[in-house]
Amino acid sequence: MKRKNKELIYVLAGILLVAVLLIILYRHDSDTDRHEDNNESKPTPTVEVEAEPTETPVFGVSEGQIAMDIDEMMMTDEHLAGVCRVIGGYETLEVVSHDYDEASQIDNARMEYWFKTWFGRIKYSKQCSYQYSKDSGLWDFLSGEESELEDIQYDEEIMNSLIGNTIDLYYGFRNRKDSAVLINTIEISGWNCYMDISYGFDRGGDKGWVGGDERIEVYPQLAERHYTIHGWISDSPTFNFELSCNVTKTDEYGNEAKLYIEIGPDEMSAHYYD
Repeated sequence: MKRKNKELIYVLAGILLVAVLLIILYRHDSDTDRHEDNNESKPTPTVEVEAEPTETPVFGVSEGQIAMDIDEMMMTDEHLAGVCRVIGGYETLEVVSHDYDEASQIDNARMEYWFKTWFGRIKYSKQCSYQYSKDSGLWDFLSGEESELEDIQYDEEIMNSLIGNTIDLYYGFRNRKDSAVLINTIEISGWNCYMDISYGFDRGGDKGWVGGDERIEVYPQLAERHYTIHGWISDSPTFNFELSCNVTKTDEYGNEAKLYIEIGPDEMSAHYYD
């Protein structure tokens, strides 16, 4: 009887051991499946690296190259030549735009340059064409248009110092002592300059008196003089920047007279003509 009980106990213990093993195997498989499911539901995120943009530089003639060609440009640009003679050269130079044609290797560039004058600063622009040579790696100047006035920056302190000045008036080369132009006020608006003047002159003979008040706008210009203010003819002309204005008036008898005003860095004068 005791022997049969021992055999039964061994059988039960074996069944229990198998059951425990099955439970352990089941849990292991469940954990493995759950882990795989979690991996599938939560994929590893991919990090996208944003590529830095590549900058393509403007392909065109350099400012340094244009600066070296100013002398050549002056041969076909009277205005540029005149300004450089007066001031001795530009203050700043900048290439503001390029229009490069790859087929012809030609760059139509636009340049701007500033000059310093006695009344402030003045800016011009110029269109010029250059061709690039791949063999030499150099730009060759082809042609350029006449310079154009772009901007004026008046020095208000210098301009206001002109207020109250009396300008002698000339007829031909003769100074008319009984005639004059007086600068009353000056107004600067952007690159425009206005003056309120009082003037009066007797034309003499069968012509009459011209006088009154006038608001004029003065313009900068390159002046070339072959004579001094006193009428002496000079052998070599002088160049300078002047502010000038033309006024056409009628005398007391209905005859027209043209009044021409010149304001320079060293002197001011006015002339009238029949």
